[in-house]
Amino acid sequence: MQERMKVIYGIGTDLTDVKRIEKLHQKYGRAFAERILHPVELTEFSAAVRPSVFLAKRFAAKEAFAKAVGTGIRGAVSLQHIGIGHDVLGKPEYFYAAPLQTGWTSKPSAACI
Repeated sequence: MQERMKVIYGIGTDLTDVKRIEKLHQKYGRAFAERILHPVELTEFSAAVRPSVFLAKRFAAKEAFAKAVGTGIRGAVSLQHIGIGHDVLGKPEYFYAAPLQTGWTSKPSAACI
């Protein structure tokens, strides 16, 4: 009899306190955004009507990514190396900086995070 592979599936909701992000943004300004956003996201951030909400959503999504791949935020999996955009229909999509472009057997997608 073949042994079944054991897999743990985790389902959850990642929440970020917008007020906390807002305080950090007020304290550190654009430097805070540059610390957590991929360079491509900075353009979209500059046009955001509610910058703190924009930052909070991106932070929560990136933290979820880091948890899903099992590494946490360290090494190549840094906040600046994970980008989040949208396709033409508005569906969220992840994109990756060069350090994350290699080493994956398959790239995690927004659907699995």
